Amino acid sequence: MTKAEEKIMNIITKYRGIMFFLIISVLGAWIRFQGRTLISGDMSFYLLPWYDQMTEQGFFTLKNQVGEYNILYQELMALMTYIPWKPMYMIKVLSMVFDYLLAFAVADFACKIKREKQDSAIFQAVYAIVLLLPPVVLNSAYWGQCDSIFSFFAVLSLIDLYEEKYNRSFIYLGIAFAFKLQTIFIFPFYVCLYFYKKKFSITKFLLAIFVLLDDRFTGISDRTKSFGCFWNIFVADRSAQSDVFPYSECVDVRWWRL
Repeated sequence: MTKAEEKIMNIITKYRGIMFFLIISVLGAWIRFQGRTLISGDMSFYLLPWYDQMTEQGFFTLKNQVGEYNILYQELMALMTYIPWKPMYMIKVLSMVFDYLLAFAVADFACKIKREKQDSAIFQAVYAIVLLLPPVVLNSAYWGQCDSIFSFFAVLSLIDLYEEKYNRSFIYLGIAFAFKLQTIFIFPFYVCLYFYKKKFSITKFLLAIFVLLDDRFTGISDRTKSFGCFWNIFVADRSAQSDVFPYSECVDVRWWRL
């Protein structure tokens, strides 16, 4: 082996973690790029019409219910309408950015649990698995769904919960709720941990509720201001959403059906 080859091998060995990270990131972007022109049923019948409505009426169209997503995602979508790019690309890119953030957060969480550094093989493996996981790729790049957004904040919440940073944990939990109510599926874990460890006050749950209510009350939308309690807010949104999906009651297994 020549000296030049030795130098190259030393560089590869020294920076193999960074190189692997970049290769996986580029590969993930390439795979997602292949789905750029796919128009799913949800994209065609729901997301694009909502986007067009916001484009025509401006940001203040959110004073009324637009679609069935929570107000925080609607606000992000409304802001995207001011960027002169194809609506479908904007919707997908937003979710794809959070794919990468989600993969990084899960990998970081795995390292914290195993007490490994971020340049370890565990970080690289978990990052690659999450980023290239077919449901993650399909959900954002092909279907244009936003599950990676609320999942990212849910993982941040779990990281801080693991590190016993309870205030931040419940704030992130509230943000995850504000994006999508499916966050309720990790909520029982918090309740069990409250009774098992007894390390944080039940008042911490109010932080998550406050963030969720703050999103719904202080956003540009005033469609829920006439309701005076936490429960009615969800009933109000559910009523608006049932107009979009009139048959959802038949198959809806989310938390309000429990």
